[in-house]
Amino acid sequence: MNIQTSETSVVIIGAGMAGLSAAEHLTQNGITSMVVLEAANRYGGRIHTVYFGGQKSLVELGANWIHGGSLGNPVFNLAVQHGLLSGDIKYTEEHNGHFVTSFGSMVEKEMSKKMHGIFQDLEKEMTCLEKYPSDTSIQEFISQREESIVQTINSDERPLVHSMFSYFKNYIEFYEGDSLERISLRNVRDYKVFPGRNVKLPLGYISLLDVIVNSLPEGVLKLNHEVSRINWTGPKCKVSCLNGKVFEADHVILTVPLGVLKKKCTSMFNPSLPRQNLEAIERTGFGRVGKIFLEFERPFWKVGDLKYLHLAWDKAEWEKMKIDPNQWIASVSGFEEVLNNPKVLLGWIAGPHSEYVEKVSDEEIIETCTTCLRRFLNDPSIPRPVRILRSKWCSDPLFGGSYSFLTPNNLPGDIDILATPLPSVTNLRLLFAGEATHPSYFSTTHGARLSGQREASRLVSNA
Repeated sequence: MNIQTSETSVVIIGAGMAGLSAAEHLTQNGITSMVVLEAANRYGGRIHTVYFGGQKSLVELGANWIHGGSLGNPVFNLAVQHGLLSGDIKYTEEHNGHFVTSFGSMVEKEMSKKMHGIFQDLEKEMTCLEKYPSDTSIQEFISQREESIVQTINSDERPLVHSMFSYFKNYIEFYEGDSLERISLRNVRDYKVFPGRNVKLPLGYISLLDVIVNSLPEGVLKLNHEVSRINWTGPKCKVSCLNGKVFEADHVILTVPLGVLKKKCTSMFNPSLPRQNLEAIERTGFGRVGKIFLEFERPFWKVGDLKYLHLAWDKAEWEKMKIDPNQWIASVSGFEEVLNNPKVLLGWIAGPHSEYVEKVSDEEIIETCTTCLRRFLNDPSIPRPVRILRSKWCSDPLFGGSYSFLTPNNLPGDIDILATPLPSVTNLRLLFAGEATHPSYFSTTHGARLSGQREASRLVSNA
C-alpha cells in the first residue's frame, strides 16, 4: 500500500459534536493547522438526521433533543445564535400522554396524572440518595420503591399500578442508557441538568453541525478516514488510517465513542494506554438504546392528540418477556408522535432487546408492532405500517452502542481519568473528548460540546 504522510499541528479523531466543537474552538483562536478525521462517510457521529416519512420529513436516528432549553446550555445557545429555533420553540413533555394496558384499556386521566406525579418524584428522589451504597443499581432502588408505593394503593388498583411501573422501568432504561441492573444510582446523582425543558430542532439536529462545519477552514474535515493506530511517542504523534494515509502532529484529540475505545483500547495505541485508563474504560458503561420508526400510509390517530402512548404491561407477563430475547417488544416503553412528521410513530427500546432488534427483519418489526398497537388500543383495524426504519448503534463498529453511563463498578474518579491528557496535563500529546469524558453532562450533546471545547482550550492555552 502506498503510504501518504502529512504533517499538521493537531489531529482530531471523530467528527461528531465533540470533535467538531474542538475544531471550531481552535479555529476561533487562530489554530488552523489541523485535520479532523472521520471514519464514516458523513459527519455527525451519534447525531444522525435522515429523511423518512414523506417529502422533506425528518427523523433523528441518534440524538433526539437538546436537554435543557436555556442559554446556559452551549448547544441550545448555538441553536439560538444561528436562528435554528425560529418561531415557536418545540418543547417536549415525556410524561404527558396516554397510558394503555396490555388488556386493551386506557387508564383514566386521574390515575395517569397520579402515577406521572409518582414517577417524577422517583426521578427527583434518585438524584439525592446519599443513604444508598455507591454500588446500588437503579434496578434495586426502583424495585424497593415500587413495592412500598404499591402498599399505599387500594388493593383493587395494585395490579394496574404494577403494570404502569413496567412503562416507567422501560422509560428509565432508555433515558439512562441500558438495563437498570447495569446502571448505578450515581449515574443519576452525578449527572447535572440545565434548567428548561427538552427542545426539538425543527430542521433536524444535523443543522447544528452544519453550522459548525461551515465555519471550519476548507479541507480540514476528511471523511472515510478510519484510524487504525495512534503512536504518541517520538517527536511527533503519528496517526495511521486504514486507507493508508498517515498524519503526523504535535497533538491528537481523540473523540471516538466509548464503545470504540472498549473494543480497541488495547490495540489502537502505541504505547498502550496506562492501566488506570484501561480499567476506567472497562468499568464505565456504554449503553444500548434504539429507535424504531413506523411509517403509515395515513395516521390512524388524531395528529397532535396522541403525543405519547405509554405501554403498561401485565406484571407477570412482562417479567417473563423481559428475559426472553425474542420478546423484544416488552422493552418498548411506548410510541410517540414525531415533530413535523404526521404519518410516523417512534418507539424507544433499550437494553439487550435493543441490541437484538437491530438484527431482526423489517417484516418481524412490522408484524410485532402492529400486533402490539392493536392489542393495547383494543382496535384490530389499526393498519400495518408501510415502512419501518430502526437505528443500529450497537452493531455499528464505528459506535458500539449509544451513550455512556456509570455502572455499580465505577469508581468516583473514573471520568476524570478518561478526560486526562497523556502523558500529562503539562505535556499534551494525546487528549480525550466526547460525552463520556464529561463528569456532569455525560451522555449528552452538550457534554460532548463542552468536552471538545475543553480540550481545544488546553491547546490554545499551551500555544
